[in-house]
Amino acid sequence: MKTENLTLLIIAIVVWIGYNLPIALKYGIQSSVSAQYNLFKTSWGKSLMSWFIVGIAIPMMIVADHFIGVWAGIFLSLIFAAPSVRISKTAEVLHVLGANMGLILGMASLLYINIWWWPVVLTYAIYTLVSMKIGYKHHTYWIETIGFIVIMVGLFIEKVVKLN
Repeated sequence: MKTENLTLLIIAIVVWIGYNLPIALKYGIQSSVSAQYNLFKTSWGKSLMSWFIVGIAIPMMIVADHFIGVWAGIFLSLIFAAPSVRISKTAEVLHVLGANMGLILGMASLLYINIWWWPVVLTYAIYTLVSMKIGYKHHTYWIETIGFIVIMVGLFIEKVVKLN
């Protein structure tokens, strides 16, 4: 099982880097990961955001292997259907709900797997709240990116490194 988990986590990391790095190099860091959607002019380019979400949500759901992790991925997958908040009010609600619940349940998933992740999850929660309060440039992008990193590191340690 460890090899499959490692493969899936590598896929999610490659998808994250493969989507975000070229955009950051060409256009700079955007206000959020999903704001990158608005940089694309063609429907094919815009579809990359949806496929990016699927490419990280599904592997993470499979590796988490429990109901909270699955729900985190399901909520995150709402962004597949609503890749931008600028499409409509409904898309905005689905997108924000999917992003927020995906991150919240992703962190809850780490706590479900091993409660001793609480200092990391608490630190991330405090960082998120302070970042939102201060509102520094690109804070949403960094909240999303750090959340992804925390979840990926947690899943790697719990589902690949540790003996199950």
